[in-house]
Amino acid sequence: MRLTVQADPAWRLPLRRSDVMVEYEPITRGARTFICPARSVSLSRQRRTIALAEWGEALRVYGPFETLLSETRFEKYRIFGSTSRILPGFTEVPESK
Repeated sequence: MRLTVQADPAWRLPLRRSDVMVEYEPITRGARTFICPARSVSLSRQRRTIALAEWGEALRVYGPFETLLSETRFEKYRIFGSTSRILPGFTEVPESK
């Protein structure tokens, strides 16, 4: 199973592309099966800003485009849980004012 999101940024932004993909797979823990993320990839194409300082003035301008790629793998899932029990013979105490 895979979920993909592709952004459509405005033309005037320094961001040209921003995509995210997450793959899911069944993970069996104990007697149960869970659908968990297995891998994620994000891709973006953006401009950085560059600071220029000339003649005592500072100015920030856009630099060239950069393509950034990030991949993450998810593994070693654990189940966190708790148990509880009700004790017999419970007597309710009235609220005090």
